[in-house]
Amino acid sequence: MTLKDEIILFDRDDANQLMQFLRAHNISTAIRIQSSLESEITVFGTIKELRSFLQQKIEELNSCLEEEDEEEWEEEDEWEDEDEWEDEDSIEGQKHMYNFMFLLIENMHANLTDISNRYRAGDTIMIPEILPDMNQKEGSPFELSDTGENSEIDDNSDTCDQDDDPVHRLFQSDTKLHLYYRHMLLAALFSNDCLEKKDDDLVLTQSINPDDITLFFPGGFFNLDDITDLKELQIENTISDEISYGVMIGPEFFMLDDINEITDFILEQELDCEESDVIQLKYRLANREIIVNNIIGNLKENGKMSREEIISAIKETSLSLQEEGGMIILFQLSDTFVGAVVEDLKKLGILKGKDVKLKLQI
Repeated sequence: MTLKDEIILFDRDDANQLMQFLRAHNISTAIRIQSSLESEITVFGTIKELRSFLQQKIEELNSCLEEEDEEEWEEEDEWEDEDEWEDEDSIEGQKHMYNFMFLLIENMHANLTDISNRYRAGDTIMIPEILPDMNQKEGSPFELSDTGENSEIDDNSDTCDQDDDPVHRLFQSDTKLHLYYRHMLLAALFSNDCLEKKDDDLVLTQSINPDDITLFFPGGFFNLDDITDLKELQIENTISDEISYGVMIGPEFFMLDDINEITDFILEQELDCEESDVIQLKYRLANREIIVNNIIGNLKENGKMSREEIISAIKETSLSLQEEGGMIILFQLSDTFVGAVVEDLKKLGILKGKDVKLKLQI
């Protein structure tokens, strides 16, 4: 039926609850169970491996951008096609992402080195002592170190060590990035079996070599073509399934005194679904109700109408503007759609008669 609709829920009990609500209001319903596969890519590597990889790739991307700049100067009188602009944007975007990761790892290395120097295996550690202070400004642990062999980077590599770089500034302000970094640092210690919880204490279980600490990043941070052939970094693809339940909302919904009862129920009961789906459902049901009311209004005014006359009347309505609750509504409906709505109304007993002479039964 053209007038029916559907909303996707992610919990079977919630789906049953919505179906019970619909049936209690004399609205036909059914359930459609569907499954989908999702893939989550994760990239693993030690800090040493990741730093080496990122330095190499940033230099390569900078070279690509420099070559494109030179070509642009040589061909400044020629128009660049759209694909060339997109390629340049893609390279620039990937470079910024690698810059971000490099800065993150540099700070991680500096903090782990500090922990290694201050603590030995078996020491009890207080969290505030090892996590960067979000409010710290001077000598912030989010600032790249100027000293140390591992923190020296070629000035031409453009790796976000300038104060005016937007990525670098993220580490200098109180943003959610600080929370992410703090979580990442603590997670790295636990996942590398360097830290364990004993009662209410955190205990360092082994000495830390920052270069050997393994980190992981979402695959979306990388151009996977860059690392597919690398043996140093490991790519893990986790394939999982998701079950969802499509609950059909029958065409009887427009007989409710207030069709918003359906979406209100979903929200009030906090049924497991996407809130954006509920909003879209609300608009779809309202639009269907407007179309049905327009057909019924034409029949009330004219008494009896043929199927073709109803279709023509609705199409003529599409040529004019109607004000309804402050909203301007413009119908642009096909003969097929309007005809299908008429068929639904006949099946529901709202209309009766043959196609050449239809009238209301309510």
